[in-house]
Amino acid sequence: MERAAFKTLLETEIERLFQEARKKDELSFLFAALGFNSGAEDAGWQPIGETQALVADLLGLINGPLHDGAKARLALFLYCHITEANYIYHGLYNMLLTVDGQQPKLFNFLTKYRKGVPPSFSAKITEIRNMADNLDFKDLNVIFDEIVRTDIRNAFFHSDYILFEGELRLKHRGSEIKSVPLQEITGLVGKALDFFYGFMNLQAKALRSFPKGYRITGRKRPGWGSLASIDVLVDDDGIASGFSTSDPLPLW
Repeated sequence: MERAAFKTLLETEIERLFQEARKKDELSFLFAALGFNSGAEDAGWQPIGETQALVADLLGLINGPLHDGAKARLALFLYCHITEANYIYHGLYNMLLTVDGQQPKLFNFLTKYRKGVPPSFSAKITEIRNMADNLDFKDLNVIFDEIVRTDIRNAFFHSDYILFEGELRLKHRGSEIKSVPLQEITGLVGKALDFFYGFMNLQAKALRSFPKGYRITGRKRPGWGSLASIDVLVDDDGIASGFSTSDPLPLW
């Protein structure tokens, strides 16, 4: 898929997911957009800002006066870092849970842990793919088809690759031995960047969509009754930064 078409598909499908989640449950949508992944935290404990800084730093180096081999290695590191970023997958998964009428989670993919070891990137993607299919967000899977290359990720992170005569050669496993033209890597990295910035831009748009003093009311749990009204906390820059309950009723 051409990069321009990919970027349009990406923005359209993720925005559709955000819109459907908001229609279903505005608090759950806010929760997913905020990206909370470990409960109440003070400043300096949300890692996505560091990811954004590293992406910018690596792009600055890649666009600087480096030889081609250095640029290719940095681009591969950038690709692997972006595609491994937990924040985005947890956000997408919580949006899908919201559309499905489920409560979003502080910690996702817990059923995939094995003896305290977190699930692999592939396991998380499989979980999201299955839910996307079930909820008719099949273009999310088209997006993943365009950017997910576990063979490249595995070879790079295990130092089982070689740059040779305009190719990336992979040797991580017998089934993954292959040669990939560096021009193809350039396109892959570009789409991964589109995925990263596309999600972050839509998330920022979502967090700016709540005016100061906004209250979420009329919430009900089927078979239970009324739930707490929610005051959305908006900072001085007009960005939703959290929420609080405005009455003693249950949150969820």
